Amino acid sequence: MNHLPDFAVIVAVTPAPAPKVILVRQYRHGARKVLLELPAGCIEPGEDPEAGAARELLEETGYQAGRLEFLFRIAPNATNCTSYAQCYLARDVRLVSEQHLDETESLEVVEMECDDVKRLLREGGFEQAVHVAALYRAMELGAL
Repeated sequence: MNHLPDFAVIVAVTPAPAPKVILVRQYRHGARKVLLELPAGCIEPGEDPEAGAARELLEETGYQAGRLEFLFRIAPNATNCTSYAQCYLARDVRLVSEQHLDETESLEVVEMECDDVKRLLREGGFEQAVHVAALYRAMELGAL
């Protein structure tokens, strides 16, 4: 059994009239390639999950949410891992700072049109199951 901390996954969307989704590209050792993903990261021990989501979004992308909405909590690998993904929708995000990455992090921020995100979802362009679920839920809520 792997005992790992819960983590936040954030669907971050810029304001209308031409909203874009804030994504990141980073190398994932398990997949052995660079993946296009949602901003995400570990929730610190004792940290409120929503606060952790806001912090991770800001650290990884430099974007700050106008408001955060809880989407769902999901077990990404219930077979052998105790962690949960706490998924949020960040609306009206704005660039407010530079990235503040950990020494081990290297990622590129990508702004993508909502229609392109939906196309990539249909075509399998997102490979992490939790990220796919969060994007579909955000789409269901009309955020994309």
